[in-house]
Amino acid sequence: MSFIACRFHSNKAAYWGGGAFVSRGQVTFIDCIMHDNEATNGGAAAYVRDGFVAFRNCVLNDNQVPGGVGGGAYIQGGTVSFTGSSIRSNTALGAGGLIVFDGTVTIDSCRIHSNSAGDGGGMYVNGGQVQLTDSDVYDNAANYGGGLNIQGESSVVVSSSNLYRNSASSTGGAFYLSTRGSGAVHINHVDIYSNSANYVRATRADLARPRRPCARARFRPYH
Repeated sequence: MSFIACRFHSNKAAYWGGGAFVSRGQVTFIDCIMHDNEATNGGAAAYVRDGFVAFRNCVLNDNQVPGGVGGGAYIQGGTVSFTGSSIRSNTALGAGGLIVFDGTVTIDSCRIHSNSAGDGGGMYVNGGQVQLTDSDVYDNAANYGGGLNIQGESSVVVSSSNLYRNSASSTGGAFYLSTRGSGAVHINHVDIYSNSANYVRATRADLARPRRPCARARFRPYH
């Protein structure tokens, strides 16, 4: 299934996926705009439980999850790619731009900016594999990890990208890293500058005694 040049806006979900909910199959969004959507639990613009999902030249903006996580997108599993897309001005209690709990996620030539949340203003990762390449993460804000908040047994590679002007009211203006077990983070050829935090300006790496991560919301069947 494909959606081309579609607008998903002003939708509201009692649980997950205000704009779109994908539980399986192959779905492609091309030149789509998802804005001003809302969800109670997570994924105001899009929620992906499983399947193969691609966002190409899409914009996810001004979506909100007032009491949950993943203002822009919530990735529970599957194989998901964002290419040439913008995730901006989304808000949530946790993970303003997008949240990844499982699956394989690739982000290429994208902009993640102006999102806000308690943990992980731009992106929050707590499981799965994430590769961020040739992208800009900027002007995001959170308490912990203004740009990126990476927790648990996550495998994350950030390469050839820029992280700048992100802010944290507590720690980790650009990154908040708190991996464990098989978790691994690789940062290659990344320009990190002009980020701010009250305690640690660029990166807080706390591998031994991680702070309690953003609680994983329990999955409920789609209604």
